[in-house]
Amino acid sequence: MALKHGALVGALIVAVVRSVWPGDASATAYDVVIVSVDRLTEQFVSDEQGMFNLQGIFSGSVTTTNLPGPLLNQISGSYTQVTANAIGGNWTLSDGGANAIGGNFQMQNRTFSPGLAPTSGTITLDAAAGRGTFLGATGGGTFEAFTRDVYDPFLNQFYIQRVSITRLQLTADGPAQTDTRPVTVSSRVGFNNDNTSHGINVGVPTSDSQPIIMTSVRSEYDYSSSPVHGESFNRNDTGDTEHWSFVVDPASGQDVGGFLVHYYGTATLLDGTGVFAGKVGSSQWESFEVGTGPIAPNIWGHAVISIDRYTIGAVPEPQTYLLMLAGLGMIGAIAIRRRNFV
Repeated sequence: MALKHGALVGALIVAVVRSVWPGDASATAYDVVIVSVDRLTEQFVSDEQGMFNLQGIFSGSVTTTNLPGPLLNQISGSYTQVTANAIGGNWTLSDGGANAIGGNFQMQNRTFSPGLAPTSGTITLDAAAGRGTFLGATGGGTFEAFTRDVYDPFLNQFYIQRVSITRLQLTADGPAQTDTRPVTVSSRVGFNNDNTSHGINVGVPTSDSQPIIMTSVRSEYDYSSSPVHGESFNRNDTGDTEHWSFVVDPASGQDVGGFLVHYYGTATLLDGTGVFAGKVGSSQWESFEVGTGPIAPNIWGHAVISIDRYTIGAVPEPQTYLLMLAGLGMIGAIAIRRRNFV
């Protein structure tokens, strides 16, 4: 009997030690999206053989991320020309202090443009670059980038402005991830008509993290009063449609540099057809807009990159509402009984 008792105590001790011992902490898998705006400056530097090599650096800030733990809000790195069609170098995301992830990136050569020219690339994380909450983080992913050439008259300097939407799958000993909403990225062009205070954007998604691929997007909005509001209409590859209403947060509309304006707000799914029929949904979105010049008197063109984080689900069945009401009724009855006994 004593032996059995001792074995049970020993097993209990081992179980407790394993539950609290940091070396046995199971790593967490993350599927994250990071939206950032940065500035690239580059030059051609001559080597010993007299050949000119491209060298550049970049730094900027993160506008949103669903990465849990400490807020990683600074992005930085350096790069060189690695092939005839690509640049590559190091990439770091940090909070400017004890927490960071990092690795190497490679990006297709960008197109010179005053608008928002698309490009793409890959990132491979280096475990040695992870610090703090994300110590030893491994993994990688892809990113979409939209670049434009800008001249800063105050510094008398040309630079490249970049909006990046980075998707990473990484593993680290950090807190559990809670925001797992799908993300859609779309590229649009449009115009604002100051004669009527109305505008329109049309375009196509560049990527979607869901298997239902959207193939066209269109939004119309009214900016005659605050908050700016409107409706958007999306269609997928099989002809199913979504109809959303959206509101622009009055606190948005900040210039993040080089006349690139950052907007954000919320949206609600009104109705849909096909696979979207009878669905309910909500979205938190942000967009980056740059003017492309006048089209006609008081009509101005622009290019827009939009990022939507959304949830779409079925409308609850009537019996679900009955159960909810019954539950609320029971809670109310219990509260009344407790109050009567006090």
